[in-house]
Amino acid sequence: MNQSKMSSIKLLHLASVITKSNLTSQIVKFSCQFCLNIIFLIFWLQDLYRKHLIFHKNLLSYRKNIMKSGKTPKHLALCIGLEDSKKIDSIKISNIIDWCQTLALESLTIYHYNNGHERSALLIGEEFFPSHLKVQIIKAECSHQSIIVSARHLSNSKVAVNLNRIDDCLTEVYSFSDPEFLICFCDSKSLQAFPPWQIRLTEIVFLPSHRVIDEKIFLSQLERYAKCIQRIGC
Repeated sequence: MNQSKMSSIKLLHLASVITKSNLTSQIVKFSCQFCLNIIFLIFWLQDLYRKHLIFHKNLLSYRKNIMKSGKTPKHLALCIGLEDSKKIDSIKISNIIDWCQTLALESLTIYHYNNGHERSALLIGEEFFPSHLKVQIIKAECSHQSIIVSARHLSNSKVAVNLNRIDDCLTEVYSFSDPEFLICFCDSKSLQAFPPWQIRLTEIVFLPSHRVIDEKIFLSQLERYAKCIQRIGC
C-alpha cells in the first residue's frame, strides 16, 4: 500500500516537472518570437523612414529644379472616376496632400463622380489639412447641372449676357479657380462630368486608379506637366 502511494507521488511529481518544463519552453518560445517581431519592426520602421527621407529629398530637389524653370502647377485637381467609387483610399489621398504641401502648391481640388470623397475626407480629417494648402472637395452636382442652373439664372436676369457675365456666374457657382493640371483616375479616358468651365486651359492626364499612385508616379506626372507646351489660341 505504501509502495503504491509512493509510486503515485513520484508520478505526480514527474507530471509536475514535465508541465513546468513545457510551460518554460512555451515562455522561451514566445519570448524569442516576440524579440524577432520587435527586430523586424525596427528594421521595417528604419526602411520606411529611409524611404520617406529619400522621397522628400527628391521632392525638394524637384521643387528646386522646377522653380528654376518656372513651370509648376499652383492648382492641382484630382478626378476620381466611377471605377474607384466603391472605396476611396484615404491613405493615398493623404499622401498626395502631403506631397502637394511639400512642393508648396497653393490649391488641391478633389472631385469624385459618386461623391465618395466625402467619406474619404472624414477619414483623413479636414482639421489636419495644411493651412497654407487650400484643399477643396467638390461634388458631382457642381458639374453639368450647375451649368443648367446658371443658364436659367442668366436667361431670367435682365442683365446683358456676355462671356464675362457667363464666366462670373459659373465661377460663383463652382467657387473654385481653374486648375492648371488635372489628373483623372479612371480606366477610360473620361472626365467623369468634371466641371467643364474650369478646365478650358487645363493640362489633363489619365491614370488607371488613385490606389496605384506612389511617389515616383506622382513626380513623373508633374515632370510631364513641366515639359508640356501649351499653345493658347486667340
